[in-house]
Parts: sequence; C-alpha cells; structure tokens
Amino acid sequence: MKKIVFLSSLFFVAVTVAYLGAKSSGAHPGSTGAPGEKTCADAITGCHEDATISNGTNVNSISINDNLQPEYYQNDSVYTINLRIQESTGKRFGFEIVALDDKNLNIGKFLPPVINNKRTQIISNAGRSYVTHTSAGISPTTTGENEWTFGWQAPHDNQSAVHFYYITNACNGDAKNTGDKLYKSVLNVPNKLNTNNVDDNTTNVEGSLHVFPNPASNIINVTIPVLNSVNIPLFSIVDVQGNTISTVEIISYVGNSAILSLPNQIPNGTYILRMNNNSITLHQKLVISH
Repeated sequence: MKKIVFLSSLFFVAVTVAYLGAKSSGAHPGSTGAPGEKTCADAITGCHEDATISNGTNVNSISINDNLQPEYYQNDSVYTINLRIQESTGKRFGFEIVALDDKNLNIGKFLPPVINNKRTQIISNAGRSYVTHTSAGISPTTTGENEWTFGWQAPHDNQSAVHFYYITNACNGDAKNTGDKLYKSVLNVPNKLNTNNVDDNTTNVEGSLHVFPNPASNIINVTIPVLNSVNIPLFSIVDVQGNTISTVEIISYVGNSAILSLPNQIPNGTYILRMNNNSITLHQKLVISH
C-alpha cells in the first residue's frame, strides 16, 4: 500500500475532523465544515454547541505516505493517510474527514487500516463517504496528542484535484457538550495529469534533508546528502497547508551542511522545512517547540 500523508494540502480533498464528547462512538456524518456541511458546534447536532472553531494550521497535521506536502496523486493508487492533532488541553480527541473533487462531489474511496483498525470507522451520508473515530479511538496516543491512520484509493478516471476537508475535536473530558475546541483544516492535492511541475530535471524527495535537533526551538543543523553544488540553497518554513511562512537565515554553510536560525515569531507546531537550489527541491518535517 502506498503511503499518503494528509497534513494539510495533498489532494484537493476535503477533510474535516471533529470529536464528539457526547458522541464518542463517532462524529455525525456531514460534520466536517466542508462545502454544504455544518460542524459539531452547530446546535442541530447537540454535541459541542458552544465549541470554538479555529483554523487547524498549528494543531492539525495530515500526511499521505508520510509526506506532509504531496505534490500530486495518481489515479488508481492506494495511499496511507495519517491524521494527527496536538492540543495540550485535550483529554479526549475525535475527527471526521471527507474527500471531495472540484465539484464538491465524493472522490476516491476510503479504506480501513491494515493494522489497528478499531480506532476508525467509515460512514456515509447523502452521497459522501467519511472516516471518523470510534469509541476506541478517542483516547490520546500520548499526553495532548492523538492520531489516526486509514487508507484512500484514488479514483480510476476522475482527473480533478482532491480536497481533504477535516475537523478535529479536543474535548475537555467533562462528559458534557460544552467547553470543547474544534479545529478545521483542508488539504488540496492535484491530480498528476494536471500538474506542470513534474520535470525530469527536478528532484523533490521528502525526507532527504537530515535535521537535528527535531523538535527544535531556534538553531538547527541540516545535512543535504544529495546536494553537490557551489550555489548556496534557499531555506523556508512551510505550514501543513502548503503556505510559505518565512524564509530561514543561514548562519553557516559548508559543503553539504548548514546551520540555520529559525525565526522566533513562528508559533509552536508542525511545519515543513523546504530547501531549494536551482533544480533541486527537498523537504523534511520540522516540529518547532520554543
């Protein structure tokens, strides 16, 4: 099974994740906040009626085949998606995700995980398919964090981008439907047939950068094993939605090694460190913790 990481813009698939304190068996279908959908904060569900709904950029992450920023997907391919929430105040967590095409129609097919398949479930409603948590999947994997893994099979002939809309829920664990937090995100991934960035002269390899320490607060050491050039590369920080947050200052650069100074203004969270040097682009996941 190919691995896909949703962490927030791979296919233009809509993914929304939400946790229902009053409904630990799974989110209501259609609660992702995707086009035409509400969330669990809407009174109609009665689940988290006073919950705040925030952008999930610094809380949610999604990866496809361990890639936080996939460039495209290929028809008929099967991917592994990992969805993660980091919220220090959460006692229990939930989510819901949906994959939509450019016309807001269901695209592809969700698949249960090969292992540890009791933490998620596939549900459907009104022509849309969702993955959400089960009662066994609400407990944190570690303090203040939870993650879920499942599969997605790309469509056979639909050439649309895939939009993963998802919403996560950080529940305070008081067994009431108040005081919880919802975080909305979307990961957009184009179809390979519609991309212009697949070039034989360009290398884009996730994980080719070696970063230490990671997590990091201010200074990181980066090794670039495949680089053999006299040109000094450019480094930048990208969020899981694919947005460039900041460039990164190079303190020193010798051979294939660089020492970088991370910008102090970047909030704690999961990001992507991107390096570009003419025709070579490399990435690595970077957790910033000040």
